[in-house]
Amino acid sequence: MHRYNCGKEYYVLPGGGVEDSETPEQAAIREAKEETGLEVVLSERLIDYVDPRDGNPHIYFFVSFFSGKIALGGEEAVINNPEDFYELEWHPLDELEAITFYPEEIIDRIVQH
Repeated sequence: MHRYNCGKEYYVLPGGGVEDSETPEQAAIREAKEETGLEVVLSERLIDYVDPRDGNPHIYFFVSFFSGKIALGGEEAVINNPEDFYELEWHPLDELEAITFYPEEIIDRIVQH
């Protein structure tokens, strides 16, 4: 997801919080659908990451299959504006190391997979 916020341009993976009755896997599937419009099938975990800025844990997964039409949705679509924008984009693996991506720690894992 291409982001521009607080004068910074960068990329992140879609995601969000785990609701009370959900597993991290269920949350990842729900968040992917809400934010991208895509139905996804998860494969293995990419990385468990603790954000050093706030100490919050994040779990990232690889997707083995997806279907549907890509479309920005959820809160991101509602608050999307020129000063705080979200745009869904596909990038070849060999381009990922040249863009600003957060968290930086997952780029090597994605590219090496």
